[in-house]
Amino acid sequence: MDYTNPTVSLDFSQAIKNFQTLRFEDFKFSYFILKPNAAKHYKAIMNEIHNSQFVVVNQYAIYDYETVNMALHLDQPTAMKYIIPISRLYKDFYGNFGVLVVVAKRNITYENFCLQVVAMKKNLRQKFELSYVSYAFDTSSLGAKNERQRLLVVASDGTEVKKDKFNEEGTFMVFSINEIHSPDESVSNTISEMNLLEQMGVLVAENIIPRGTVNSMRKYHTFEFLKDMI
Repeated sequence: MDYTNPTVSLDFSQAIKNFQTLRFEDFKFSYFILKPNAAKHYKAIMNEIHNSQFVVVNQYAIYDYETVNMALHLDQPTAMKYIIPISRLYKDFYGNFGVLVVVAKRNITYENFCLQVVAMKKNLRQKFELSYVSYAFDTSSLGAKNERQRLLVVASDGTEVKKDKFNEEGTFMVFSINEIHSPDESVSNTISEMNLLEQMGVLVAENIIPRGTVNSMRKYHTFEFLKDMI
């Protein structure tokens, strides 16, 4: 299945620059980023987006997800303590490739369109979240200061349960990771992030993923096929 709709103009730059003058019937644009760990669910994610009446304008290769992710969170300096270990996890288990999916809708206000994008992101995150697993990181092994913390599993009677890993002191974080990013609910955030992605050279014609590569990613559940575009 080819998710891209050729009837929507690929030149959405002008719409982003002039978003305040868009009419109700004009196309509004936003995006999703499928993170490196989303490759296994790529087909299912794209089907959900398509079935929710989003027009897929195009899909763009992200060759350095870590750098793009850091740039998108520049105004959230505290987020780096999460981004650094998660980026290392992605590289060690999934790679550093991502997919930027530009989507559009018309006959809707930009405000409501942004709300729908966020709702879709939350729905997809929940759909593929595994309740039985989370991730534990010792960030002191990645260059963070050793806070001499201990990670404990405590039984109902208060005794410590033995574990195979992280028995030494360190700096620990335990949290889940998700597979998809989108801008926040505001139109200003959407426009700001899309402008940033354009300035970083992600939203360029050379990065549009060809149909053959899309089919391979869908079939084999990996974004490693993006290497062929470099």
